[in-house]
Amino acid sequence: MKYKFLVNNENMGKLTQRPARAETSLRSKVTEMNLYTFIMNFLEGTYIHQVSANNEHDAMHLWLKSLNIREIRGFSEIQRKKLIEENFEDEVPILISGYKNVWCFGLRVSPKKHLALINFVFTKD
Repeated sequence: MKYKFLVNNENMGKLTQRPARAETSLRSKVTEMNLYTFIMNFLEGTYIHQVSANNEHDAMHLWLKSLNIREIRGFSEIQRKKLIEENFEDEVPILISGYKNVWCFGLRVSPKKHLALINFVFTKD
């Protein structure tokens, strides 16, 4: 029996096996990932990164986990890990008034609590 591997959206990175014959019925259940563009302003620098996710909340988490901090002055791996552990508990994305699919949120990056201002946009391919 042939198997088709599909990403399990609840546990990113883990794979589930489904028989190939069930593929046609699964297509309607598998949602297409959306592209989000993040623009971060931090310590006089602007950094742009894109991620694919099912929704805005997932996009925020994937963005932070995939952020290449070596390119960002004043942002360390320890700080990124701490922000991931905090799980955006104090940061709620705000839909920008008058615009569709554009959000904004801020992060305080230790140790000096510098503010990173992040805008992100649902981006069509």
